[in-house]
Amino acid sequence: MKHLHSKLLTALLLLLALPLPSAVAEEMAGEQAEGYKVTGLVTDQTDQPLPGVTIIAKEDHKIACYSDVNGAFTLHIPYSRALTLQISYIGMISQEVTVSPSNPSVKVRLKDDVSADERGGGLCPQGGS
Repeated sequence: MKHLHSKLLTALLLLLALPLPSAVAEEMAGEQAEGYKVTGLVTDQTDQPLPGVTIIAKEDHKIACYSDVNGAFTLHIPYSRALTLQISYIGMISQEVTVSPSNPSVKVRLKDDVSADERGGGLCPQGGS
């Protein structure tokens, strides 16, 4: 019985050391190698560009960027599937948009978060020290 356990353990270790079947490995590599480019524009309610807006993929926080001085941004998505982008800016209501290989371009208009002003959500306290 002890000899059988030893043989089973050896067989199991050999199986774990084998590489993934080539079809699975190729599919995983292909998904990451292909990817797609997302372009976008972020403006305020008056269509003025918003620089410094944070754009993060909800499913993978390593996929992120900021909008430039013209409110434009570009992201490389290393997958060939749809992702949700979270778009946020201080003093504005955040939005989520879905991008995909068939829908790689977005325009987002952020609205002022008036409730932050009502809550006293300013960055600096009023008054002297």
